[in-house]
Amino acid sequence: MKLNRTPSRTIIKSNLTPAVYNSFQPTGFPDIKASRFVIPGSNQENLLVESPQSIANRLEATVWDAAKQGLHSIFIGLPYVRLVNKATGAYIASSLSLPHRLASAYISKNKDPFSKRLIDDLNSIGVAAATFKYCPNSLLHGCFYSHVEEGKHKALRLVGGRIDAFDIAPVVTGGAVKDPISASGKDFDLTAIIDSKVEGGDDRASKAGAGNIIHYAEEFVAKRIEAAFFIDDELIAALPLEECVKSLLKAIACWKIYTFLQSDLRLRSNCILDVVDDPEVIGIVPPLEELEQEIPDLISQCAAQELFAKPAVTEIALDLKLKPKPPTTTTTKPKRDKKNQSEAEIEQGQLEVEA
Repeated sequence: MKLNRTPSRTIIKSNLTPAVYNSFQPTGFPDIKASRFVIPGSNQENLLVESPQSIANRLEATVWDAAKQGLHSIFIGLPYVRLVNKATGAYIASSLSLPHRLASAYISKNKDPFSKRLIDDLNSIGVAAATFKYCPNSLLHGCFYSHVEEGKHKALRLVGGRIDAFDIAPVVTGGAVKDPISASGKDFDLTAIIDSKVEGGDDRASKAGAGNIIHYAEEFVAKRIEAAFFIDDELIAALPLEECVKSLLKAIACWKIYTFLQSDLRLRSNCILDVVDDPEVIGIVPPLEELEQEIPDLISQCAAQELFAKPAVTEIALDLKLKPKPPTTTTTKPKRDKKNQSEAEIEQGQLEVEA
């Protein structure tokens, strides 16, 4: 039986290469460090350079103007939630940068009245419409409201990607932090110099940041590095939303991927990459110039149909109060009278102790 079905997703792939050094530093995870894998049937070892979670964060960052602390000009009018300091009015974060996006506890469980409006809309107009209303980017990258009503509201990710390296070999390296004052860190009384409590045994100098410190590092070389992205066209088409919403989501997703690939791909200090050639595209993706004309028009159409929150930018003021330090108490450890008292009796306060 031969299947005849239209492609359900747009796929964009691009070959990358180290821009400065031959080696590169991949993303790492606690305990497992770099994530290596072998494709069944092949003996070559491969490597995860950038995880789907990190790619999602980097795609989200493309629409944000860090200098202005607001959206880039072509996205003006697109809704999002902005958190500011209640005392100063200074920008803190937004639904574009917070973990879980619109579902962050700072938003979805905030004492601000907006939290109740969001939950009411999730139950009345649905998770897709409510998420799009307040932050279309949260709908695009996925949103799990785990803090709301036992996690019954969830929007699946519509766009994603990752970067892999194939046929890799490790480059074991390291370095040294040289202390020009004391190589060992033991030549002077650290407590007389450093304004902190210095604890520990033989390694107390390094814990205080003194003395020469030798460190281990591991980078990699690879025969090929590939960035791969998807846009779930079938899932976008199935959303119970207006056509202008679906067109806007697809256009923003395409713009983000192209903009990311055209950016300075410095993923880490020792992971600076360049695009080798034009991306390979499966599906329909308009040129970047066309997208930048289309997106503002689609934003205007959605606003005209009152699909956005009013005002588009929802501002929540956070009352950031420092926790008071607990009072310092001095306790005297009871001394045991070996002749008359047991340890258990002293702990229970049944007998008198020597002060």
